[in-house]
Amino acid sequence: MDMRKQLRNLRKVIGINIRFYRHDRKMLLQDLACRAGIRLDRLDRYEMGKDSLNLEELARLANALDTELTRFFTKQREIN
Repeated sequence: MDMRKQLRNLRKVIGINIRFYRHDRKMLLQDLACRAGIRLDRLDRYEMGKDSLNLEELARLANALDTELTRFFTKQREIN
């Protein structure tokens, strides 16, 4: 698998996991954006796997969601 495809897949996994934890904590997208200090439109694109996050943003999201940073990189999760 080439590097670009791997990065696309990783962005999707991270986005799905961000959305999973946000829903699990019953948070609105706006609430998470505010808590993490990330613009709403950027967070929306992150959840959709369209944009890449830097580690600082990922760490702020993990903190706002009260989860470990490494959990964003694990197997894709289902959203109920």
